[in-house]
Amino acid sequence: MGKLIGKTVAITLAAIVGLFAVVFGLVTLIKPVAIADMLYNAGLNDAALSFYEMQYNKTGSAEDLGALVTRLDAEKGGVKETEYAYALIFCDDFDSYVSSREKDFGGKEKTYEFFFDKYLLSLSVTGVSEYGVNNPVRRILDEKGDVITDKNLKLMQAFLTGLKEKEENAENDVLAEDLERINSLLGE
Repeated sequence: MGKLIGKTVAITLAAIVGLFAVVFGLVTLIKPVAIADMLYNAGLNDAALSFYEMQYNKTGSAEDLGALVTRLDAEKGGVKETEYAYALIFCDDFDSYVSSREKDFGGKEKTYEFFFDKYLLSLSVTGVSEYGVNNPVRRILDEKGDVITDKNLKLMQAFLTGLKEKEENAENDVLAEDLERINSLLGE
């Protein structure tokens, strides 16, 4: 009788664990963001990021990309954050995404500011050293200039000033042009 109860308990536990694994696997395949949110809320940020990334790779939507960028940390995310923040800022749906998130950030201007700051800070952490015509700061100035805040401009100014101090950029006309443009926008 004892062996029968032991086998029954073992089989029941194995079935529960197996069912849990199947459900977890299906949810991961169908909606990785559900697992990501659960892990993120539990404080397992690094594990959650891989599921947010999986969700974005699956859908390609600005909303999923925004969720990933929002949770990436510049020091840990590094190159990934730079790539994903750049992809978000220049995706076709960025403006509508910002509109959908403006309540979360306290207004449209603050939402733009948050994502530009994330991008610029990640650029400084990843250590971009050379500055050319196809540079990210110039593209932001050209394409998103109407929504850039003074805070973003000051961050760009600090970033470009730091780059200008590097030997390979000492006589870089493009960098000097952009720095001058930012200074004039700031009224300096």
